Amino acid sequence: MILCEIESINADAESLIELHEKEIHDVRKKATPTNIQSYKVMDTDFSMTVYQSIARDLGLLDKETAVSIIKVYVSVNRAHNWKRHNQEHFQKSIANLESAVKEEFDRPSAEQFIKNESESAVYAAENYLRALREITDQAGTLLSANPSKNKP
Repeated sequence: MILCEIESINADAESLIELHEKEIHDVRKKATPTNIQSYKVMDTDFSMTVYQSIARDLGLLDKETAVSIIKVYVSVNRAHNWKRHNQEHFQKSIANLESAVKEEFDRPSAEQFIKNESESAVYAAENYLRALREITDQAGTLLSANPSKNKP
């Protein structure tokens, strides 16, 4: 069952890379000191239900397989973490923009806050994309080493 979950995570990660890669690249490319760009990742978390239910039993597997499984889920956690950072920075940039519109900040300070948070959101989105690539690399290696085990 764990390999079925990893196969699903791998397929989802591949789709998300395809979905986000060009957009994140374009946002980074368009950003200038006067053209503030940001990006918000809205993906759902990857399922970890099977892993969480069997994690304590990984010691029953051979060491190489157990380590490979753990690496996949470390990357999944890293992706979840970067996605949350992205969402936090994006929300802060929107909150600063709303405050600036309401003139609660002086304009230069507001612009700098918005720029910093927007850049941080894009940086986190880029790292989220890197974590997705780690997932596909590690899951692909694990699944190709266990081709008959990942069939229902």
